[in-house]
Amino acid sequence: MFADVKADGINYENRHIFRESPMEVIKYLAASLDEQPIIFDYEVVFASYLIFLFEFVKVADDGFSYVDGDSSENLLSGVRSRDTWAKTCRSIS
Repeated sequence: MFADVKADGINYENRHIFRESPMEVIKYLAASLDEQPIIFDYEVVFASYLIFLFEFVKVADDGFSYVDGDSSENLLSGVRSRDTWAKTCRSIS
């Protein structure tokens, strides 16, 4: 599954992935999935769930921390490999 900002209704546990602050989405997913994501440049990966978030973050000016990425470029990729993700991620039109 791939989705970008045009899939505005995609949500996880009633939190809209493309409508909220990207950093808040990442924090919520990390807590909900009980997994610390792997972050490299503009990619965020929840490896156990095969969830990939692209352009949700960018490296801050300090070169060490991350800030919200350009929300117009956000892309979600996920493989329905874990029951929790498959049952709770749905699209609302």
